[in-house]
Amino acid sequence: MDLRKLKTLIDLVADSGIAELEITEGEGKVRIVKFAQPAAGAPVRAEPAPPAGAVMTLDQPTLDFGTIEAGKKTTVEFTFKNTGTKPLKLEKKKLKSSCKCLVAILPRAPIAPGGQGVVKATFTAPRTAGEASHNLLIKYVVDPAAKAEASAVLALTGTVEPKKPRPRQPKEPRFEGRGFVLS
Repeated sequence: MDLRKLKTLIDLVADSGIAELEITEGEGKVRIVKFAQPAAGAPVRAEPAPPAGAVMTLDQPTLDFGTIEAGKKTTVEFTFKNTGTKPLKLEKKKLKSSCKCLVAILPRAPIAPGGQGVVKATFTAPRTAGEASHNLLIKYVVDPAAKAEASAVLALTGTVEPKKPRPRQPKEPRFEGRGFVLS
């Protein structure tokens, strides 16, 4: 919404007898509320309306798994909250991973408005050492009636260190038929 339009609307509400005005443009909403007893020249406060539909708000969109040995697995948990007004349903078919080495487990039950959920992500380190950065893209339905979708990106970063060599056992000679053999 254009700030000039918003300023004009605030001025109109301040000068009129209207106590509250809500404006919707596209997906955005603005609610203008006049104070209970305005004094001369009192400011008018504009508050964003809560988003309509389901909204996935991540506590931490990026997690660092630290350092992991090549070929090993690690699991991290992304916590999120449904800050929308409708239940949030996450579906496995709408989950995309940047690599086959990153797999996620989504909550099965819908998350109620104001509720929290957890996405568990398991990363299998590649055999090559170095920095690792992979993403999960989760698409979800905001409003089933409008068939509107949104997405959230979960990022996982860290370092893969080379596999530690196993200590070799000295070879013991053993007798096989014609003589001794090292195994």
